[in-house]
Amino acid sequence: MVALASALAIGLLAACAQQEVPPGGPEDRRPPVVVQTVPEAYATLDEVDAVRFEFDERISERVSGGALNDAVTVSPRGGEVRVGHGRRSLTVQLEEGFQPGLVYRVTLKAVVSDMFGNQLADPFELVFSTGAEAVPTTLAGEVWDRLSGSGTGDALVYATDASGVIHQATTDRAGIFALRYLPAGAFTITAFEDVNRNGEVDSMEVQGSTTAELAEGDTLLIDLSMLAPDTAAAVLVDAEALDSVTVVLEFDDYLEPTADVDQVTASLDLPGGEAPAIVRLFHEADYAMYVG
Repeated sequence: MVALASALAIGLLAACAQQEVPPGGPEDRRPPVVVQTVPEAYATLDEVDAVRFEFDERISERVSGGALNDAVTVSPRGGEVRVGHGRRSLTVQLEEGFQPGLVYRVTLKAVVSDMFGNQLADPFELVFSTGAEAVPTTLAGEVWDRLSGSGTGDALVYATDASGVIHQATTDRAGIFALRYLPAGAFTITAFEDVNRNGEVDSMEVQGSTTAELAEGDTLLIDLSMLAPDTAAAVLVDAEALDSVTVVLEFDDYLEPTADVDQVTASLDLPGGEAPAIVRLFHEADYAMYVG
């Protein structure tokens, strides 16, 4: 009986071992997929305690480029975002809770991956309401650096309405952002590079701001440039004759390209004689177009 029991135990262990995935199988290169959300998309609920994303496979606790809490953006803002990790799910809560009478957009960034390092193919956005009507409005545009002229990726964009509610988005690599389902009304739009990750527009961070009026059901496109704050005026450091009738003035800082040069006062001095009059002033880009 002892020998028979031992043989049966060995047979059961062998059978259990055969249930494992055999080594050398096909490599998993497919990114995780969101298969369900709580609440459901475009649902209207009186009260929401948390949001949950459920995936078709186990996901990693690590995300690329930051902490797990940084993997989710909630708009409108409601304090610190807290993200909990489950075997096949992520749970999102707000420090101040989900408030009544708003349309929420919860965006899962494409930084979440499965256990094999395959990241989400694209950001996933969940829209739901806590009482407000989800009117299909869109405020979108490009955020770009005024010095380089290129789009600024990973910039925070805040659209603050008249009641002080802050709707937010993050630009993609090309500097493009989109805010959907905003209420109609006037907005102050601010874009900035959140260098210290505190969610606030700090005085020395690269930033830019504008205003916009959004009508019900409207789609509005804006162009927003950013520049590092600078309280010192530009100082003239050099003047050089380009030809017999043109003088190039060089400053120690960048000049505002849209400033009206007709408001600038300039003069030439000629020791021992009468200096020629200045006929016209140009920004550098305008002069290039003038002579071209």
